[in-house]
Amino acid sequence: MQLLGSGPTRSGNKGLTLSNIYLILQNPFYYGVFEYPRKSGNFYTGKHEPIISKELFDQVQGQVKSQVLRVQEPKEFAFTKMMTCGLCGSGICADEKFKKLKDGSVNRHIYYGCTKSKDKYCKCGYINEVDLLKQFEKLIDRIEINGIGIKKNQKRC
Repeated sequence: MQLLGSGPTRSGNKGLTLSNIYLILQNPFYYGVFEYPRKSGNFYTGKHEPIISKELFDQVQGQVKSQVLRVQEPKEFAFTKMMTCGLCGSGICADEKFKKLKDGSVNRHIYYGCTKSKDKYCKCGYINEVDLLKQFEKLIDRIEINGIGIKKNQKRC
């Protein structure tokens, strides 16, 4: 069963949205119970034949809740709080993208870009995390560390 595209549709022949699917999965009507009036907490057993068992419904609820919690977790990215835009000085935001490959595997990409909070017309684009790390490596290679100077500074402390 396809959920989007040529599968079940809503009015106007549009595919079901993810929120529509969650609503369907949380409806107790499918195991033979309904709430009347809505949001009253009063449940009644219907005369219709249930499509699924109560046990299956409860299993699905566990899966739906764990999926919703997983989706809502805030994501931490390595460089968002330690860098600012080089053009306008705004903070840096990150976005995570997934690309499905022909062999079925998935590539994960993280892109960093300007939040444009200080200049909404900032021309700073996005950079892939891999390319950003290469730039950091070049910067670190240019830094010269004087071992003798470090030893002298440690004695003063």
